[in-house]
Amino acid sequence: MNKNKLRALSVAIAGAAVLFTTTACEDTDLGGGADTGAPAEENGGKEDGGAAEYTGGIAVYDHPEYGEILVDDEGYTLYRFTDDTDSPVTSACTEDCLDLWPAAEAADPAKVEGVDAGLLDAYQRPDTGTYQLVIDNWLLYTYQGDAEPGDAIGQGVGDKWYVVAPDGSLIQS
Repeated sequence: MNKNKLRALSVAIAGAAVLFTTTACEDTDLGGGADTGAPAEENGGKEDGGAAEYTGGIAVYDHPEYGEILVDDEGYTLYRFTDDTDSPVTSACTEDCLDLWPAAEAADPAKVEGVDAGLLDAYQRPDTGTYQLVIDNWLLYTYQGDAEPGDAIGQGVGDKWYVVAPDGSLIQS
């Protein structure tokens, strides 16, 4: 196993341990604070304190043009939308927008690789009720125009959609 794979595996294991402990105490909080703040009956009906079910994943991909970017567990590029807000976390992408830019599924702690788990969170979308992946209080999306894993065709679309670095910052080059 090469050093990069070993390092990624170590980070993933550490991240999973941190996420496991944080999800055991909160409905939607994966460590980053983007909980919707809605009462339990409006927040997935988890009044009993049970953790929401997260099925997505997140990893780092070394893109030939943009360097290290975030991808989902299938290798598809993750994007941020500059019209969204981070405090409070709010999505400006709804209805038709979500058809083209689907919300990235909240990350399963076992499917986090190469990303600081403290930056990750989940946001329960008020329009769909699903849990969307959040990094550093910013919502993440995929793009229907990306035909294959590793594509970044959505980069710069409308001067509002950008690939994301592992620390959650936009890559606007």
